[in-house]
Amino acid sequence: MKHFCAFFLATILFLLPLAAATADTTADGGFTPENTWAVVSNPTDAAQRLNLRTGPSETADSIAKLYSGCYVWVIQEVESGWVEVEVGTRSAMPLHGYVNMSYLDFVMETLHPQMPVLTVSNTVGGTGVTLRTATMVDPATSLGVLPNGTQVTVLAVLPGDWYFVQVGGITGYAAKLGFREDLGGYGQTEPAGSLPTEQASVWDGPAGIYPTAPWPLPVNEYAGVIDSPNPGQRVHLRSAPDENAPSLGKYYNGVRLIINGNITEEWVAVSIGDLEGYMQGKDLTVEGLEAVASAMPAVMVKDLGSTEGVVLRQQPSATSDVLDVCITGAEVILMGYTNDWAHVIANGQMGFLPVANLR
Repeated sequence: MKHFCAFFLATILFLLPLAAATADTTADGGFTPENTWAVVSNPTDAAQRLNLRTGPSETADSIAKLYSGCYVWVIQEVESGWVEVEVGTRSAMPLHGYVNMSYLDFVMETLHPQMPVLTVSNTVGGTGVTLRTATMVDPATSLGVLPNGTQVTVLAVLPGDWYFVQVGGITGYAAKLGFREDLGGYGQTEPAGSLPTEQASVWDGPAGIYPTAPWPLPVNEYAGVIDSPNPGQRVHLRSAPDENAPSLGKYYNGVRLIINGNITEEWVAVSIGDLEGYMQGKDLTVEGLEAVASAMPAVMVKDLGSTEGVVLRQQPSATSDVLDVCITGAEVILMGYTNDWAHVIANGQMGFLPVANLR
């Protein structure tokens, strides 16, 4: 892989402060159509992060939490004191959403930057962290590797274990596991034992908002895909063609599988990797596979103390054959899960990881 510094030489510097100095303002520093730059500023608590939202409302979902001192490109004023903004350079997909104008400083005479400066420190199975153009598990999103020791400025914290960072004049997305510090910001799955007793043994997929991953593997036999009428609903793989049969796992929309039976039947015999079972025909299709949107989360492996990584197994059993070892911070695609095991795609192959080793 080319050294990341070579990439920096081909990029344009992130000159937000220079551009901000040329913006027009009103007498009281308010928004005008000619204003193009502003900086996040919370006059009551500079350490408080600002929610970048999907719409101009306090009830809209939060896309990211922006630090005070972060420059934003103001696109337009929309309604009731809200503005549409973008954050970042064109080297990666900019953050785009809405913020309340009362938390933006258009004059920028007194700035109180609170953006943390972190040092890349991937000490388990890696020499750095990948800077990406988006929060997706796809080689095409890689801008290069930031070596251990590289310092980055964190502009925002995103759901799903991602930071939006600035380094060497460009912006991009970096996984939290590449750093010692966890700046928090969005809730994660509670550790076992912290939930009430009746809930402690139940795992229902990763918590929070996660990027989704496209299907990466060829399926050469009679292929189908999970295409549920409710794409957000996981589909059970049953041990027998009966709704009351034991579940072998709950699977996400977009999972490819092999059809072993008649697709027109109520129940269809299928295989997902080495796992065989039955799914209802209404949740499957054999046509237009590429058009089915993936709901498979891209998640990361966490090692619970071992220095050797987490074993990827052929079957959901601690005694099953070992396929590979996944290091801490490795990105895997979650196809489905049981209470104890996750059926994943890792390093180009299907296998099983304990759910406790995913974050």
